[in-house]
Amino acid sequence: MKSGIARSVLVALLIAGSMPVSVMAATGPKFDQAPGGGSAGVAWSQQPRVAIKTGNNVVASATGWINLTITAGTGTTGAALTCDATTATGVTTARLDSGVASFSGCRIDKAGSGYRLTAAWSQGGSTDSNPFTITGPGGNAAKLGFTVQPARGTPGTPFAVQPSVAVKDAGGTTVTNAPATTVTLALGANPGGATLTCSGGLAVTTTNGVAAFSGCRLDKVGVGYTLSATAASLTSATSAQFDVADRLAFTTQPAGGSGGTAFTTQPVVAVRAGASATATHDNATLVTLAIKAGTGAPGAVLACTGGLSKVAVAGIATFAGCTISKAGVGYTLVASSGGLTSATSTAFSVVGGANLTITNSASVITWGSQITITVQIDQFGANRNVVVQGTRDGVNWSTVTTLNTGPSGTASSFYTPVTNLWYRASFAGAADLGALTSNTVRTVVRQISILRPTNFGAVRRVSRGAAITFVDTVRPARLELAPATVRFVFYRRAAGGAWLFHSQRDVVINAVGQSATTWRFPTTGEWYVRSQARPTPYNANSVWGPIERYSVR
Repeated sequence: MKSGIARSVLVALLIAGSMPVSVMAATGPKFDQAPGGGSAGVAWSQQPRVAIKTGNNVVASATGWINLTITAGTGTTGAALTCDATTATGVTTARLDSGVASFSGCRIDKAGSGYRLTAAWSQGGSTDSNPFTITGPGGNAAKLGFTVQPARGTPGTPFAVQPSVAVKDAGGTTVTNAPATTVTLALGANPGGATLTCSGGLAVTTTNGVAAFSGCRLDKVGVGYTLSATAASLTSATSAQFDVADRLAFTTQPAGGSGGTAFTTQPVVAVRAGASATATHDNATLVTLAIKAGTGAPGAVLACTGGLSKVAVAGIATFAGCTISKAGVGYTLVASSGGLTSATSTAFSVVGGANLTITNSASVITWGSQITITVQIDQFGANRNVVVQGTRDGVNWSTVTTLNTGPSGTASSFYTPVTNLWYRASFAGAADLGALTSNTVRTVVRQISILRPTNFGAVRRVSRGAAITFVDTVRPARLELAPATVRFVFYRRAAGGAWLFHSQRDVVINAVGQSATTWRFPTTGEWYVRSQARPTPYNANSVWGPIERYSVR
């Protein structure tokens, strides 16, 4: 009974039209006006409009925005949709106004059939349009445009890049099916007062909407030329600026360095229109560097980071990491590019990259001995004057000797040190080899003390109470240093045969390096005496002299 009453109420509400809208149909976006399609790249005459609806009723209170995209899998792969409301990231968006989003300027850049658009509401839900077709280029011819810009001229020779001009519709798409049209080329900006000629003529008829010019040239240098293209009933076009140059010039000169290492100053070469004007619109000229024949060292090799050829950017070719493999003087570089007068750099030198080493034949010697000092320059070292220096304190260096290296870069010399010294070698530098300083080495000179009288290993007989004056001569003797001290020691043999210390005396040496003491043997028996020059800060390795034996009766 209750179910029958409910059905009756539902029927009555439908007839009365008082049933709530949300019950009749879901709310979501619908195309209120379908996209009309048209020519590729041309705005459609019928632009899409999307409304938020419930059933057929617009929901005027709906807010947010609609994103419009080409429905996936429809039309031509890679096609792009743009509208007046397209963002920099390619998103095509329009805001809802009273529940309706109206798009303008929409176009698709590629021809194809079966295109659909998807409209997505920011608050949820989407819908697809009916299919439509984009035809190939063929909008109304409206203007001319340069499809290939002229570039890189030299006086009287064809541009490196020859211009092409196309017939375009209002949207900028080439009208490939436009009727054959005569396009005339002329100079626009003419900074050099030049004359334009083209081997194929200044007037060319289009083929498939394009007029391709050939053999075009200008007879004078200049920076900032332009060409103009005109045709009947079409808006004319002006090319990008280009330059006509005639030479290269070093704007930054190379500045030497060591063999095999990067120049201290790297070369920069400009493309020039005349003596001083840089071809600032040139971004294509290839500039190549080489060592000028007959300069520097034979067989030297030039290398640069990224190669010996660089493309000019705004008329400037910048090189980096350039090196020359061999030391030499008077190097020059040549910069060249087809059709342009080459440039030659100023002369510079490349010095040898080398190491200077010093060695000594002994690190410890006794006074009066010789050492051999050897110096070596490992590269470019033949016939060089090398100064050997010595120092006691590591601060004040003085010349010991000067050596001249042989063909292998090596030289040696005998030297007799008189005290402890550090040694180093230095080379002052030359045009083809930089200044060098070696490592340091040290030779320690042990003091010697020579005791007199000497028995030359024999036992000398003397009487008890005999007095003998012992003299010790110390070498080296250094007048500029505090005087050394000599220690004399005296030993007597005990009854069991052991040597027992008896006494010692310390005597300072005199101005000639000698110290003396007089000893009187107090008892009979076996005695010996010996001496040592006591260690000093400059001679820390003193040794005891030999034993002098005495038999006292």
